[in-house]
This record gives sequence, structure tokens and C-alpha cells, in this order.
Amino acid sequence: MKGIGTARVEVHDNGMDNFLAKFPMELRHKVLPRALAKASRIMARQARIGAKRIKPGWGQPRGGRGREEPLNRSIRSKALPPKGTRIIHRTKTTGKANVHAVAAEYGHEKVIFKIHVGGRVPEKKFWRPAIDETRDAQHAAIMKSLRADLKNIAKF
Repeated sequence: MKGIGTARVEVHDNGMDNFLAKFPMELRHKVLPRALAKASRIMARQARIGAKRIKPGWGQPRGGRGREEPLNRSIRSKALPPKGTRIIHRTKTTGKANVHAVAAEYGHEKVIFKIHVGGRVPEKKFWRPAIDETRDAQHAAIMKSLRADLKNIAKF
């Protein structure tokens, strides 16, 4: 996990590297974003489920209050522009909920009206378990998507 409230799907596996070597470079830039998007959606879905269990407290975004949205609905998955040979698909929280995602994930000191009242609010993990629990499912989704694209290579 890089940054707070952000998770990246990365491919670092010898078996997958050998499999990707079968694709020409220009073809990789067409099929790999689709595969990473599928893997990223799996992780985002699990993070939303974990974040949904976190009930909003004072100062946290609630649904229906202005433009703020609850933490579970602020989790988005998005492809980033390719940088050389690197293709990145990122899942992160957006908007004001990003600040609350950090506090929920790692815990924080109790503060009421900008006054520290002592004690800590315990951490309520939703990012880290989502990453760990879905690692195998992400890998399987990437391989399944790449195999399907390899069979349909004539369409590209």
C-alpha cells in the first residue's frame, strides 16, 4: 500500500511475468489495463464492504448531508496514464472521506471541537484486510483476463 487511503495492484510474479512475455509490447498496453481493472475492482469491493461496517461518528461524512458521502461510497478504482512500460490501476478514497479513511484505518486521538479530550479511538481496518484477503482472487482475475485475451488475439 503506497500512501494513505490508496492501494495499487502490482504484478510481481515470475509465472505471470513469463506469461506476459508472450504478448508483444503494444498488445500488453491494450490487455493489461483491462486485467488490472478487474483485479482492482475485486479489492475495491472488499474495501467497501469493510468500510460499510464503520459507522460514521461526529465530523465524519454521512450520506445525504451536503456533498459529503459515506466512506464506503468514496472508494474508487481508476486507471492512471501509462508511464513507460508501467501500467497502473489505483484504488483510493476520494473527497472529504479521504481524511476520515486515515483516521478510521489507523485510529486517532479523541478530539471534540478541536480540543483533545484524552484517549484513543481504536483502528477499524478496512484497507489492509481487503488487500490481504483478495490477493489470490486478484491474481486469478488477472490471469483469467489475460488468458481470454490471448485466445482472442485476432481481435486486436
